[in-house]
Amino acid sequence: MKKIGIDIRLTNNQRGIASYITNLLINYQGLISDSNFEVYLMSDRTPTNEIKKLNFKTIILPIKIYPLWDFIIPFILFFYKIDLFHSPGNSTPFYKFGKLKYVVTIHDLIFYNTKFSGNLYQKIGRSYLKFNVWFNISRVDRIISVSNSTKLDIRKRFNLPESKISVIYESCHSEFFSKSEKDFSSLSNFICFGSDDPRKNTEFLLKTFDTFFSLNNNFYLDVVGLPEKYIHHLKIKLRLKNERKFIFHSHISRDQLVFIYENSIALVYPSLYEGFGVPIIEAFKTNTPVITSSVSSLPEIAGEAGIFIDPYSTSDLLKALQFITVKENFELFCLKSKFRSIDFNWELFSKQTLAIYHEEI
Repeated sequence: MKKIGIDIRLTNNQRGIASYITNLLINYQGLISDSNFEVYLMSDRTPTNEIKKLNFKTIILPIKIYPLWDFIIPFILFFYKIDLFHSPGNSTPFYKFGKLKYVVTIHDLIFYNTKFSGNLYQKIGRSYLKFNVWFNISRVDRIISVSNSTKLDIRKRFNLPESKISVIYESCHSEFFSKSEKDFSSLSNFICFGSDDPRKNTEFLLKTFDTFFSLNNNFYLDVVGLPEKYIHHLKIKLRLKNERKFIFHSHISRDQLVFIYENSIALVYPSLYEGFGVPIIEAFKTNTPVITSSVSSLPEIAGEAGIFIDPYSTSDLLKALQFITVKENFELFCLKSKFRSIDFNWELFSKQTLAIYHEEI
């Protein structure tokens, strides 16, 4: 029986890479018995309750400093005789012993883009990722990319053969599912995700909606995820004329987020760069239309179900908002979202990932 190690350090929040790892493991449960694999989970802390319920062995290496972990973990892998180690969060260990194979999932190359440097914590993290990926990418045995757009970015930057990179689409949590059709006449809110990360384009989004609210007094915007300190900063900086129209949710449960999606006219997602764009899939799974940027992976992921804008153009976004507030357009794109959502599911994702393990060992 072959031994698979999986790095699960990034599973302590509900979104992003945490969702990727957690849903990968949940779907492995039903597949692993037929694969002749024994799975070992590697972490620097106690796993989440969701992962504890799964029938996998867990090895805790209590080292919180990422470079130190990446230097020490090869000895742990050698001790437990791991045959393949999957790093689902962009970075990989710096060396390996014996016939051990490394598989890494690269979600995006945002850490190479100096335009989106972010705060000090983000700058430090991205600097390390930049070095780690540069140092290790030619040494890993297989790369999983979450989109063709990211695959192209990787190939262009590192001049790697196409055969080394496999594209496997992810999905979103199973709770994002709508059992009923939306009633346009009862909806008045849009949903967006805010961040202090410049690539999320939050200032542009809020300023444009402020203009939209001056022209259309019947609507509101749910802003999810903005830190409270940053909300205060933006209110001072932007001087929003229609501040009461913005509903900020700094901390929100998954159940609450699903409820907001189900009661939204559309997700507005004018990001400047994404490797995939999980909120788009969340919107599709809840039959919610999507207004998003015509850049990076977003046209690929949204497909024909997306309403695309130039993420620097206020007039583009205003036109899209006016367009989706017409009942016939809204109903058409609800239907498109529903059908596009079928293309993204965790079971297929897990089967394709397991197939890569089989190919490598």
